[in-house]
Amino acid sequence: MRCCERIGMNRKVRIIVFGLGRLGYPLFERLSTNMRPYGVDVVGVTHHRKGYIDRSHLGKVFFADLLKPANLLYIFRRYKPRYVINTAAVTDVDYCETHPTHCYRTNYKLATLIALHCRRVRCKLVQFSTDYVFDGIKGNYVEEDEPNPINVYGSSKYLAEKSIERILGLEDSAILRLSTPYHYCTPKKNLLTWILESLLSNREVYLVNDIFTTPTCVEELYELIERILHSFEGGIYHVGGRDRISRYQFGLKVAKIFGLDESLIHPVSAKRVWSKARRPKDSSLNSKKVQMVFGLKIKPVSQCLGMYKKKMKTCE
Repeated sequence: MRCCERIGMNRKVRIIVFGLGRLGYPLFERLSTNMRPYGVDVVGVTHHRKGYIDRSHLGKVFFADLLKPANLLYIFRRYKPRYVINTAAVTDVDYCETHPTHCYRTNYKLATLIALHCRRVRCKLVQFSTDYVFDGIKGNYVEEDEPNPINVYGSSKYLAEKSIERILGLEDSAILRLSTPYHYCTPKKNLLTWILESLLSNREVYLVNDIFTTPTCVEELYELIERILHSFEGGIYHVGGRDRISRYQFGLKVAKIFGLDESLIHPVSAKRVWSKARRPKDSSLNSKKVQMVFGLKIKPVSQCLGMYKKKMKTCE
């Protein structure tokens, strides 16, 4: 049974997606399309008007300052959601380090307020988190490993995790830890689109070769979210890719798959690129649990890149 068949069977179902940025907006579009035939409403909530929002979606997008409690109260009273997906966050790690107040208000306080409203209306919450909750000493982290963030961004996301767990418990919340998400059809740049844009413009690309993650294929992330909506199973889940690689290695794979000039890509130390916030040396995630619970098949980076290459024209 498909996800939309299941959640659309009984009373009117509404899903709210908070944050319409590089991860939230493509997810909002996908769910809006996939759920519409089954009478499921998908509402997007974002803090200001964005030029890339398709006119056909404007009737389902609510613009509000999410950090004002009165706005959140109005949104939950008006839409009465059964599911909430919170993608809203400040993710620029160096910016968070120098603007901790803004970072904690958005990543921690907002997540806490959303969780409180979810408890009040008795709905489920899917919260995006990060591999940066770990210190990067051991790598290949499983969900049971103890977080120990080493920068403001990681700390803000870990505090959000603990707050949600305290308010909702892990029965009514699914916390998804991501690792360097990459996507092609996105309104904002990410690692993949930045590399492609640079190589297509014949520009030199300098990528870190001494920091390791397990890049998250966003297409697989969206498939996972639909599976969660089909059969909600709360908990903390790692959603990384199959490959533990550096950004330099990732860039070489991009060049190879897309048939671009690998000689334009150069390795560089993290210290030369990021000077404000420390990064975990190896924050790679072990994602066996999410594959076992939801039957998600996580593919190698090269296979995901090949899939995105085939979809390029549909995103133009």
